[in-house]
Amino acid sequence: MNANSAIGTRSLKLESLTKPNQTDHVAKQSLQYVEENFITLPELAKRAGVTTDYVLTLIRNEIIPAPSYTIKKHIEIKSPLNDTALIEEEVRYFPLSLVEKVKGLRNLELPVDDLKRLEREIFEVGMRDELDGNFYKKYAYMEAQNEEGSFEEDSLDLAIAREWRAYLDGIYGICTKEASVKQIVAKEIAVNRLKSVIQTEMADRLTAREEALKSIEAFNQVASEFAPYQIKNSSRGKYVNKLIEEFQLEDTTNSSSNVDL
Repeated sequence: MNANSAIGTRSLKLESLTKPNQTDHVAKQSLQYVEENFITLPELAKRAGVTTDYVLTLIRNEIIPAPSYTIKKHIEIKSPLNDTALIEEEVRYFPLSLVEKVKGLRNLELPVDDLKRLEREIFEVGMRDELDGNFYKKYAYMEAQNEEGSFEEDSLDLAIAREWRAYLDGIYGICTKEASVKQIVAKEIAVNRLKSVIQTEMADRLTAREEALKSIEAFNQVASEFAPYQIKNSSRGKYVNKLIEEFQLEDTTNSSSNVDL
């Protein structure tokens, strides 16, 4: 599989915005959100001081994530001569945080196989370090915990492997601010705290409201806003917005763009 086909299978495409249930307004907002908060492949390469081929090599060898968004543009040119020209353009978008990652890999000057092994090891060790001693770790990867609240090693290995796959697929470039191990774990915990508030019937509504506020704050510290067309089905839409509505809270999302979300 070449670099282009490998990338295409992982990227989330904004062409889905042409579906009937998506309005032009939301589509335009989503395009604006991506263009203002992410960078293209050439821009990533330029900022990191490498070639686009180098970036594609890192992606193809599963050293860095695939693009988080891919925008496909279809342009049709017509004239009074009844002729038509069609232009299709595909633009890949990456999180800004990837610039420093690529710079660091470039400076190591290691063979691709060594970089691949190193990045995987750093990720796995980092995940365990973030979980070790975390006050809220009972909310992290609960399927990997036993009845005593300790992690089962085999189950935790599987959970970390799934997160590594999601990271490489570009998913954490979409749903966290920096796509770092620290934020991946923090978002996992924050989402499960939000779910707990929603699912648990608390006798004291004031206590439930305070827990909702704390959980939303923890979520907003690490989670992205998501493109407008994604919000409804995102963790922000399903949990944060649900609690904001239920407890009539103020939406404290910190916007890094001018998009009206």
